[in-house]
Amino acid sequence: AGWVAGRGGLSALTDPGSARRPATSPAPRPPSGTAPPARWRFDLTDATSVPPLVWRGKLAIITNSQEAVALDLRTGRPSWRRDDLGTDATPEPISRELALVTTNGRLVAFNARDGHQRWVESKYSGTGLTFDKMLSVDADGRHAYFTATGSGSSIGSGGSKPPTYVVAYDTRTRRERWRSRLPAAYGDDIGAFPTPRSLVGLGYPGDEVELISLRLSDGHQEWRRRFDGVSAGDKVGISAGRGLLYAARGATLRAVDIDSGKQRWSLDINSYATTKSPLGHPVIRQGPGGKGDVLYVSDGTKLVYAVDPDRGTELWRSALPDDTVWKATPTLSVTDSGRTVLAAAAAGVFALDARTGGVRWRFQESSGELLDEYQVYPARSSAVVAHGAAVFMLPVE
Repeated sequence: AGWVAGRGGLSALTDPGSARRPATSPAPRPPSGTAPPARWRFDLTDATSVPPLVWRGKLAIITNSQEAVALDLRTGRPSWRRDDLGTDATPEPISRELALVTTNGRLVAFNARDGHQRWVESKYSGTGLTFDKMLSVDADGRHAYFTATGSGSSIGSGGSKPPTYVVAYDTRTRRERWRSRLPAAYGDDIGAFPTPRSLVGLGYPGDEVELISLRLSDGHQEWRRRFDGVSAGDKVGISAGRGLLYAARGATLRAVDIDSGKQRWSLDINSYATTKSPLGHPVIRQGPGGKGDVLYVSDGTKLVYAVDPDRGTELWRSALPDDTVWKATPTLSVTDSGRTVLAAAAAGVFALDARTGGVRWRFQESSGELLDEYQVYPARSSAVVAHGAAVFMLPVE
């Protein structure tokens, strides 16, 4: 939410003699299969690998290890730029004006409009506890959840791993609300998302996948669950609303009930035995026309699949016209309307009709490193595209 299209339309210019000249023809539409021209391009000092924060439909705040820069979505011009907010993490909005980011072991709140620093939390410095990474924030931005690493060794870690905590931090009072120590086997490899009453974390202890639920009010551990047949090598997606965990391994896509651990459905979707090209991460998004969600997944042969997330039936499959030899699975995203699936790979960004899977066009810049994967981030009817250190704004719908 909060993404907008860039500038659109052409300005009509008139002068006293214009009526005697033939009218200017409208700009030709790109040929079928050709991507629309980018509205703008901006070159960063270094490559970015994380989604931008789009603030109030006006700015795209992009971070990398060197800097943070806010680009005007209409023009692509920098609104502000700071070299002390470099981080490989996406800033999180915590109010109408403020965003929060972890950088250099500190929590930093800054004004998204002008980049001015509002406050810094570094109280853990010298206490044996250091900030690690941001996990998520509440919908209203009141509480931020992050991991922090302590000193010493965790019980059961064999004396080699320091303890890791999940910390809930009140961004209004600027106080820690609670901290909860994670099982030693988790380390700091965890993702998490808040539900109305709990924070659900996804961890990888050993060779398994585990969900852990922490009560939002005090961080109390409510439950831990592992799932038969789901291992750390699987590509995992979660639908909290459905209570389902989706796991992709080889050619097989599975849905597992989070409460019972029982398999809901299983689908052998590609010819892995022949291609040796496993599936990538499942993505659950709103389908076209707002008629329910669709599960999308891709594989290294550059096939994209659409699947019914409740029944496990294939809706369509589409082959991307990818002429590269790289076998990495394309990264998938979907526009806010649900009408367009965007697939990013080393060969460019592909736009697919979400109803049929038909490929509409491919965007590929004329220069840049061939080994750099493209990244695409939907912005309502447009998309921000990153390729190495270059950032583009593309009209999509």
